Amino acid sequence: MRSSWRPRRRTYRDRCPRRRPCQGCLDESLSYAKGRHAFGQPIGSYQAIQFKIADMEVRTHTARLAYYAAASKMLRGEPFKRERR
Repeated sequence: MRSSWRPRRRTYRDRCPRRRPCQGCLDESLSYAKGRHAFGQPIGSYQAIQFKIADMEVRTHTARLAYYAAASKMLRGEPFKRERR
């Protein structure tokens, strides 16, 4: 360890990464399901894997919509930390 090491200051990028981790995980899962073969077929052709990927797609889309709704409220100056039902 270097003696000049200092903890890095947290930036906006740390709190809200640009890479969209949910979408990246979904894309990686899709490519893996297409590339991995079992019993002579890609595992993405099996219904159980298709259901899991579909659930990931729904969760990713829901997270994206929640993020957009909170960002919209923040830009309008409304409270956005927690929604009341």
